[in-house]
Amino acid sequence: MSQSGRPVPSKPVTLIWGVALGLIAMFLLLAGGRNALSGLQSIMVTCALPFTIILIGVMVSWAIDLRNAPAMIRHRYAVEACAGALTSTAMTLSSVLLQCLKKKGQARTSKAMILH
Repeated sequence: MSQSGRPVPSKPVTLIWGVALGLIAMFLLLAGGRNALSGLQSIMVTCALPFTIILIGVMVSWAIDLRNAPAMIRHRYAVEACAGALTSTAMTLSSVLLQCLKKKGQARTSKAMILH
């Protein structure tokens, strides 16, 4: 933001930001006394909480977008087609088996066995 969108920041700006962050960390450690690190950790967690909420939002939006991705839609249709083909094949095989068993006179007992 301090470079107006330039991908490579200038050296003075990089130096100013580095010194500023170092001084902030030093003052926080000096002001904390014996509990300096726990205070610094509390500040870091407090500052990271909004970013966590943003990351959760990004994950939700990616999940929604992936549902509508062409590859996922093709995969869903392929799974449905394979399931339909397997179901119709199983139905055909079971009906053929029942017809064969009817010819032998064992349809009643065999049908119960096939269904279980």
